[in-house]
Amino acid sequence: MSCIDEHSYLTLCHLLSDQIALSLPPDKVYLAEARLQNLARQHTHGDINALIEKASTVADDALRTELVEAMAINETYFFRDPILSQSFLDTMIPALLEKRRRDKTLRIWSAACRYRSGSL
Repeated sequence: MSCIDEHSYLTLCHLLSDQIALSLPPDKVYLAEARLQNLARQHTHGDINALIEKASTVADDALRTELVEAMAINETYFFRDPILSQSFLDTMIPALLEKRRRDKTLRIWSAACRYRSGSL
């Protein structure tokens, strides 16, 4: 298994932040290595550092998309957990409504549901 060096990990963090607003903490290198291992085998002979470099510098949107999807959190449990949903309704919504009272608008965008993964 290829190990991610510090420069490549920082590049990956910036790429994920720019592409999907995912903040990857410094202690998750092992997670990136595990999730990118198969993709690196397919594209860069198993070299994860080369994969990150290629996805971040080459105008290859397909590779970049594959890398981002491999790192994305593909869980929708937040919306199925009654405690989290109730907290959202009881705490966050009122606070947001109060903050937006003057505008009388509130927009909420959720990109957490995948095709056929369930709905609210």
